[in-house]
Amino acid sequence: MLIIKNTWFPFGRYTTLNLFGILFTKQDTLSERTIVHESIHTKQQLEMLFVLFYLWYAIEYCLIRLLHKTQNCAYHDVSFEEEAYANDDNKAYLSTRKHYAWLKYVKFKSNHAKVDKNAQQTSPKVASADIVDEIVATSLSSGSDMSVYAAKVIKSAYVNSFVCKCTRCGDVRQIDFKHPLYNQLTTTGKATTTCTKCNAIILIEVATSSAI
Repeated sequence: MLIIKNTWFPFGRYTTLNLFGILFTKQDTLSERTIVHESIHTKQQLEMLFVLFYLWYAIEYCLIRLLHKTQNCAYHDVSFEEEAYANDDNKAYLSTRKHYAWLKYVKFKSNHAKVDKNAQQTSPKVASADIVDEIVATSLSSGSDMSVYAAKVIKSAYVNSFVCKCTRCGDVRQIDFKHPLYNQLTTTGKATTTCTKCNAIILIEVATSSAI
């Protein structure tokens, strides 16, 4: 998959777009998950000879949108997106993927329950803001060498996700609608977590610009 970095396309608030198997991005770095996600879309496009992919996507989305109250649920209920989101954390997925694997996701409201369920899940790598704030306050008052890092997150190319970069080790990760931090970021604009790579405590805040 060809990746083209530039400063103006895709337009508006979107930062990454897969167009006919070519990935256009305004970001300096892309997470492995993003690359796998877009690579899955490229496979789907090749199977559908590109034009049929976009035609099917548009028709399916329009039909699904009639059944959902929010664009969020409709977007994640599109079969192409369901397959990509369900497997973008598996680097080896494309090597074992069967042709037209997205067909098993063609079912209205098949992802609706998953969105609600995943939004309520907790992660062992994430502590609540109150708990971590207490840890931070304790470490600072006791003179501990525990370091706390501030970081910004930006809206990613996906409508329902953020991109976060650790200011300690530089690790970039995506916080999508399935992540327990997603709802907190969308409602308050702030959250506290730990880096999955270096375990640093990170105080994150939604950025107003498109750079992190």
